[in-house]
Amino acid sequence: MEANSKHILVIDDDRTFIELLKSYLSNQGFKVDGLIDGTEVDPFLQENQIDLILLDLMLPGEDGLSILRRLRESANYYPIIMMSASGNTVERVIGLEVGADDYLLKPVDFRELLARIRAVLRRCELLRLNAVAGASKNNGLETAEQYQFGHFCLNIAARQLFHGREEIPLTNIEYNLLLMLVSQPNRVHSRDDLLALLKRGQDTFSRSIDVHIRHLRCKIEPDPSNPIYICTRRGEGYIFYDQPSY
Repeated sequence: MEANSKHILVIDDDRTFIELLKSYLSNQGFKVDGLIDGTEVDPFLQENQIDLILLDLMLPGEDGLSILRRLRESANYYPIIMMSASGNTVERVIGLEVGADDYLLKPVDFRELLARIRAVLRRCELLRLNAVAGASKNNGLETAEQYQFGHFCLNIAARQLFHGREEIPLTNIEYNLLLMLVSQPNRVHSRDDLLALLKRGQDTFSRSIDVHIRHLRCKIEPDPSNPIYICTRRGEGYIFYDQPSY
């Protein structure tokens, strides 16, 4: 992955911060644009191909969480790192649950931000490669458009899960976790493996994977207490069966 092929959009109401960040990231090989008003986001995205968004929480016109929710409902998926001067834990949790790929407190250390950007881009690339590799192995296809198991269909292009015609809502973390599992069925994934892919920040622990697995089971298992799709291998991790394990 070449940095200079990646286009980053900074959405922040501080013009000085945008210019400093543009200068720093440009020197690292990225193409960078900036917006100061939430109402400018949609027109800009319609005209430009963006690889990652740096999104401030407090914005004029439309706040960051509102933009995040709306973008996660769109057909296009944009990796998003939220930034905020507020140390409010609730806001941080909400941002991650709504679908932010990472969350960074201001004032931002540019070196740390650069590391976070690269990590998010690597995770997204890994997810894409896992999907392609899984489809190629299972179906002899070059790309994966969807995965089916039972009456469920995970649509990769739309990042949506369907049960029949009904959409099952997933958080960003749940989607990424499910994609990794379904793209590599019958393979045991340790908590550390899953955490390496889904890690959000320094306060993310391996046991948080168990919480997300439990939430997923409640959405796809006929009986979450006796799973047939996402099963536990005691002492090893989790394994996904595309053919139900009864």
